[in-house]
Amino acid sequence: MRLEPGDGFLIFWRFAAARLEPVVCGWTGSEGFDVFAIIQSGGHQVKVTPGAVVSVDRAPVQAGEQVSIEQVLLVGRDDGEVLTGTPFVSGARVIGVVTGESRGPKIRVFKKKRRKGMRRTKGHRTTFTRIEIKDIVIG
Repeated sequence: MRLEPGDGFLIFWRFAAARLEPVVCGWTGSEGFDVFAIIQSGGHQVKVTPGAVVSVDRAPVQAGEQVSIEQVLLVGRDDGEVLTGTPFVSGARVIGVVTGESRGPKIRVFKKKRRKGMRRTKGHRTTFTRIEIKDIVIG
């Protein structure tokens, strides 16, 4: 397999996306349209749909507990109808159930000063909370 100059970004994106849990679509609302929301969690924006399992920064909750996320930035349907907030949509929330915790990839931090013999290696693994999205409620 031969790599072209533009393939590096796509390969990195796929590898980075494989570490995160992909969002699984497929739930249809009562009108027959797919509903999605963009939430803010831990400084990140995450697109969620009912039935999806998403990873967010570690939260102090136990597995099996129900969580309600009120920081909803946008709610939309695949027919093009979009409801945006300034910054959050008033009355909108995402309901989910915590399925457990997982750990992200190992990050290595390597520092070196040339010609001085100084080399340091440190690293960490981030802990994520996995949430299964049950419903998106507006109002």
